[in-house]
Amino acid sequence: MSTPTMPTRDGAARRGSAKDEILGRIRTALVDIPDLPPEEDVPVPWEYGRPTRTEGVLDLFVERVEDYKARVVRCHTGEIPARIAEALHEHGAQSVVLPAGLDPAWRDAVASGGFDVREDEPHLTRGQLNETDAVVTACCVGAAESGTIMLDHRPDQGRRALTLVPDLHVCVIRADQVVSDVPEAVARLAPSVHEERLPLTWISGGSATSDIELSRVEGVHGPRTLVVVLADDAGEAVAPVVVDVTTPATRDDRSPEARQRRVSTLDQVADGGYGPGSARPLPDHAMPLGHPVPAWKSTGTYGDPAQGVSSVEPDVWFADAERARAAGFIAAS
Repeated sequence: MSTPTMPTRDGAARRGSAKDEILGRIRTALVDIPDLPPEEDVPVPWEYGRPTRTEGVLDLFVERVEDYKARVVRCHTGEIPARIAEALHEHGAQSVVLPAGLDPAWRDAVASGGFDVREDEPHLTRGQLNETDAVVTACCVGAAESGTIMLDHRPDQGRRALTLVPDLHVCVIRADQVVSDVPEAVARLAPSVHEERLPLTWISGGSATSDIELSRVEGVHGPRTLVVVLADDAGEAVAPVVVDVTTPATRDDRSPEARQRRVSTLDQVADGGYGPGSARPLPDHAMPLGHPVPAWKSTGTYGDPAQGVSSVEPDVWFADAERARAAGFIAAS
């Protein structure tokens, strides 16, 4: 067994000599530098939030948001409730969590659209949020240059978990909330951060990430799908939505007006007698908003919207085929 040995006096001297040599070279290099008092820090003025002169800020915002594979729906303020309901139906959402401070008209649109509305008071558990299909919120500000939407989680946006766990996020933003760039957006966020100490969430499209092999995975860190409802009262009116619901046998023989069935407004939708997800027929034969599946009590069958409907007017409309089957109807052959 060997025993450790202490360094020799000569070894210590060599190490000291190397250190002295290094310090000596440094002193030599600094010999021509005058010994001046240290400079004091000088404040540099910097102004955040100066608007950038960007033409077509809203168009740029839409372009950048869509670059992230998110969908943007432009409408007038009065159309927001209907657009929210349409987005939820389009993506097959059945359960929706709503922040406590959400606009009452938006809440009514979701509640009357046949969805399972879940309130977050008291707070839903993570498991309950994970089982919820969608969330609807407002926002604080949007930056056109980067296509980023920023939440400060006021009552109309809810706590952060609401916007991170459900798979679909429908976010409403007004035209006056869209600014040109990130510095201007940060200036608008300043009161939320410095005065109210609110948390922030910045959203640039749906959640996506890639592993070391560049395999893209969506929905890991937040909602997989983002739908942005952009309310702009200065823009052009949105054309009414119409759908072709004639049967193949009669489609060619009917006028363009007869080949189209108007889609109702949200306030025209009424319960069809089969609970949430059903709607009663309308006097003008319009399709109730968000209820594209027709059904007939006389035959106990429901139709496929993609195939058109019979010339016999439906007795009830459903949000989807699953709700029609739950009400006792079977698919028409």
